[in-house]
Amino acid sequence: MAVNTALQVSELDFDGIKTNLINFIKSKNQFADFDFEGSNLNLMADILAYNTFYNSYYVNQLANESFLESAQLRNNVVSKAKTLGYTPRSAIAPMAIVNLLITPDTPTAAPLVIDEYTEFVTEVNGEEYFFVTTEAKTVKPNRQGDYLAENVELREGTPIRHSYINDDTKPDQRFLVRNVTADVTTLDVVIQSSQADQTSTVWSIANNVTEIFPTTNCYFLDEVDNGRFEVTFGNGTLGRRIEDGNVVLLDYISTNGEAANKAFVFTPTGRVAGQTECTVTTVQAASGGKAKETISEIKFNAPKYFAAQGRLVTLEDYLTYTRVLVPNLDSLTGWGGEDNDPRRYGEVFIAVKPQNRAFYSFIEKQDIQRKLKERNLVAIRINVQDPDYTFLELTIDLYYNPEYTPLPQETLAARIADYIKGFSKDSLLLFEKDFRYSQLVAQIDTLDRSIRNNLTAVRLRKSFIPSIVSENNLTLKTNNNFYLPNDSYIGTLTSSMFSHRNDAGAEVANCTFEDVHFEGSLTGRLRIVQEDLTTNVKTIVQSNAGNIVYNEGKIEILGFNPLSYDNDKLDIFVRPAINDITPVRDQILAILDEDIKITMHAVYTRDGNDATRELQSVSSAQNTGGG
Repeated sequence: MAVNTALQVSELDFDGIKTNLINFIKSKNQFADFDFEGSNLNLMADILAYNTFYNSYYVNQLANESFLESAQLRNNVVSKAKTLGYTPRSAIAPMAIVNLLITPDTPTAAPLVIDEYTEFVTEVNGEEYFFVTTEAKTVKPNRQGDYLAENVELREGTPIRHSYINDDTKPDQRFLVRNVTADVTTLDVVIQSSQADQTSTVWSIANNVTEIFPTTNCYFLDEVDNGRFEVTFGNGTLGRRIEDGNVVLLDYISTNGEAANKAFVFTPTGRVAGQTECTVTTVQAASGGKAKETISEIKFNAPKYFAAQGRLVTLEDYLTYTRVLVPNLDSLTGWGGEDNDPRRYGEVFIAVKPQNRAFYSFIEKQDIQRKLKERNLVAIRINVQDPDYTFLELTIDLYYNPEYTPLPQETLAARIADYIKGFSKDSLLLFEKDFRYSQLVAQIDTLDRSIRNNLTAVRLRKSFIPSIVSENNLTLKTNNNFYLPNDSYIGTLTSSMFSHRNDAGAEVANCTFEDVHFEGSLTGRLRIVQEDLTTNVKTIVQSNAGNIVYNEGKIEILGFNPLSYDNDKLDIFVRPAINDITPVRDQILAILDEDIKITMHAVYTRDGNDATRELQSVSSAQNTGGG
């Protein structure tokens, strides 16, 4: 009697499937003594196993593509995101701000019109890119007869128009933004009455279905096949229905995305406002260019966007919508007013850092704030603000043995400096990124086999631009404890040099700040001193210039009225209590080139004994800054 052996189906790999098939066949009396290894039946088992494996793999992949978390194909990820009400971000064209000074060919008092899509050319990394104006601008002449257009917005890319005639007899008609590199934030949807009647209206995108009525002139935008976007219209209940014979015009800019970021010099490719001579002054270099939202970004953003349900209630709602709202965002953080210093109840704070630059412009922050307020359902005041940068100054004494490296001293120092710059770029320069001292100094020792050790000192630097026409009162916060000096020590804080009046009203050059610790206290006083660079003798210029709170990492500068200062800013340097630095709220840590100072010390071996050293100190500071 044949043994009724069930076929095992738990194995999904090829070898497991084949083994189960053979064991199943062997269980039958007809094949009890059959040689599977040396017969053609082995080939049949291979075919059956391969077919089973192929089908199981296909079914498994099909199941994976049914879920947002596991889907790999963009069309499937986009489709699942659509069920959550989320539309992926298109490519974003870089934006630059320029001033245009136009000298008319013939003097006239009439206004000039700078047309939309007036073209300019620039170059980035040896490649040419074209920028265009995004709207028409009317300019009046000044007293000199020239025309100055200020804060003109330029976008990188090529203007494109698609024209469709709506045909009600074609229910499957589609209105596609056919270019996959389209920046749909520049999309204008215009409905023209007909080919014969060119009366037209601009329709707006539908952002909130609760505000859409049967007569609302709006359109819907979704990503569809192959990364392209499709425009759809209302059905007469949710949004106005377009009529048979209407002409649908889609105007947008096709862009190269991030490739044209940092473009700075712009030249007209032809006449501007019909005039030959136009001088372009760049106010803000091109920035904000970005590629189409990736699959991983869609997977991250879509569920969070859905959780907010179009409402801004919790802090996470504000952060999620800001990520969706701001395409050129590099880093973001936020906190409630109850966590602010000082506390401001009923408010929410959003700090934003753009890509490729330090700050958003005032107009950009206002725009972000306005769009957030549109979804703000409760009486919460929204504050969109810049990052607060704290810079780390590194003074490095590096000990190395020249006998163990072919590199010249300068090259070795440059290698270390390059590593630190990369460390700042990769490990800092974002919100909530800590500085870990041990990680940096340990890695420096591994950069070359000749390096014996390094002694790295850390100072915090805060920079500001003081007024020279009025008193300056400001608070600088690092949110990290300062070194608490003993009663006889002065020097936790210093600064770059400036000129200031003494109590007698006389101008005194080469002044700096310094701190004076109050005995038995966690606070101290700031004063302004002049140091004789020859004798190192200090003279007090102003005895009370503010306060320092060591255990809070806070500096208060009061009644400061400099006559001049070095460079284009004033730097405050302070020694931290510990070398590990943690940013708080809107704070970002950074190490700039000017803050890397390296001194090389050659250490030679005598008689094969590294313990006996001949020390040669060679100064090799990298980009030494003031202070």
